[in-house]
Amino acid sequence: MVSNESKERIRLDFLPVSLAPQEYAIFKNPNLSRFTKHGPFIDLKTTQAFIARHNQSGNFFGIYLQNGELIGNCQLVVNQNAKTGEVAYGIAEEYWGMGYGTEALQLLLAYGKRTYALKQIIGVCAAMNVASQKVLQKNGFHYVRVEKNALQKFDVAYDLIYFEKTLSN
Repeated sequence: MVSNESKERIRLDFLPVSLAPQEYAIFKNPNLSRFTKHGPFIDLKTTQAFIARHNQSGNFFGIYLQNGELIGNCQLVVNQNAKTGEVAYGIAEEYWGMGYGTEALQLLLAYGKRTYALKQIIGVCAAMNVASQKVLQKNGFHYVRVEKNALQKFDVAYDLIYFEKTLSN
């Protein structure tokens, strides 16, 4: 478990496949997947496969309120040789604008620094995803570049914005 003793509003923890119904309820929402690499979850079986695949890749967590309610997920993809990582996160729409994405990212950053001694973290989001840009900036990330038409989804091309944060020792 990745906890945050100072705020205690959320925790990051293993996301078991048994919670696929809750994960599906969150990520079947097309508003949530509008800016992700994947579309909305289409059924429970696909959701179970998504969770299993991401659990195998490592550093994949459910985002839970302190009462245990699953409100999203996040991941830290680590390149141990380069001491870098890339973050991804998604929060249920009914919890948007409440600071949970910012807190989840804070926990991921602390986890990456503590567990892997990471020196740099990358965050990438669609240029139209202003909320995700704000989450990254609130966590000290700075703009690096825009990649035009980098994400092709449902016959729409999205520009991606790259941000990075250097972690101090």
